[in-house]
Amino acid sequence: MVTSPAAFPTRAAWGNALIEHGSEVTEAFLDSILEHIPNMVFVKDAAELRFVRFNRAGEALLGYRREDLIGKNDYDFFPKSEADFFTSRDREVLARGLVLDIPEEPIHTRSGLRYLHTKKVPVLDEQGRPRYLLGISEDITERKAVEEQLRRAHEDLEGKVAQRTSELQRVNAALQAEVAERRTVEATLAAKAQGLARSNKELEQYAYVASHDLQEPLRMVTSYMQLIAERYRGRLDASADEFIGYALDGAGRMKKLIDDLLTYSRVSTRRRDPVSTDSAVVLARTLDNLRLAIEESGAVVTHSRLPTLLVDDTQLQQLFQNLIGNALKFRGAASPRIHVEATRRELEWQFSVADNGIGIDVRHHDEIFMIFRRLHGREQYPGTGIGLALCKKIVEQQGGRIWLESEPGRGTTVYFTIPATQSQ
Repeated sequence: MVTSPAAFPTRAAWGNALIEHGSEVTEAFLDSILEHIPNMVFVKDAAELRFVRFNRAGEALLGYRREDLIGKNDYDFFPKSEADFFTSRDREVLARGLVLDIPEEPIHTRSGLRYLHTKKVPVLDEQGRPRYLLGISEDITERKAVEEQLRRAHEDLEGKVAQRTSELQRVNAALQAEVAERRTVEATLAAKAQGLARSNKELEQYAYVASHDLQEPLRMVTSYMQLIAERYRGRLDASADEFIGYALDGAGRMKKLIDDLLTYSRVSTRRRDPVSTDSAVVLARTLDNLRLAIEESGAVVTHSRLPTLLVDDTQLQQLFQNLIGNALKFRGAASPRIHVEATRRELEWQFSVADNGIGIDVRHHDEIFMIFRRLHGREQYPGTGIGLALCKKIVEQQGGRIWLESEPGRGTTVYFTIPATQSQ
């Protein structure tokens, strides 16, 4: 950058300034000021560009004594390429009478490569002709190093930001793809769930209709078989009487199966609105219905304090009746001991029905809740295997869960839950 030298005093101006300030302002005083300037200050003659003045900061910067510098030019100390550069700029300043600002000037010193911020100014005589060249140089090597570190750090940061941005874009794209895939899966599952719900409803309706409509023809078959048995028992051969007995037994089992299937389907088709129900009262009605079986088995049924719930009381009674009925049916050699308990667990009530019966192997803990699933022959324990499946359906309709803990010969505890939001 170059500017006009008008702002810089001529030699005459310096002389007038000295006269105005009197003898106190001397050349020695000016030298003292020059010596205390922290930047390198040098003066070259305009003719041969030889150093005529040099301050202490310049000596420290270049590593040369001023005695060695005075009377010499740049070619005596610096590489030719640098000396050519300095000389060409000096000639430009003197020829054009301009102020030259060199923001970054590399220079080889005795201590190594340094970077200077240099300003060069022509000093004119009384006739306005350049007589000297004044130079002031600030060492910016450390500042340049810091700026370079900052530049590299900035580039490194930008690189890391770009890399992180790219990674985030990839992650975001993957997440968007995953979300889209999940939505597709959820939509598919929702459609399947709707289809399954519709299919279940149709199956339940079909089971209800089929079991209901089968009762009349089965009743007719049973009635005629009973009539044949009464009229022709002993009048035919022994095999005929045996076959008639098989037919009546099969018809009886079929009737029981149809009745249970109808009961299972009615859990959904004949649901009632939940009402405030004291579960202790429902348990009392259940025990009253099972009184004969309890007395015959010598069972003792106990219970803890039971809550009041908002449930279908009829289905709750079916639930108690099936669980306690199973405990009475699958008893061991000792008299049955059955205990019903309810515990509040945060957002739900957990019920348990514990017995001291024959128990269930852990391998069958899940399959025992499947409809018509039996673990024993009809000769040992009568029934169709629908009881626990019915319990599972009732509990799930109330928004709960059902499971059991059991070991062979050590009894069984069946647990089920009812959400506390449905309790009072």
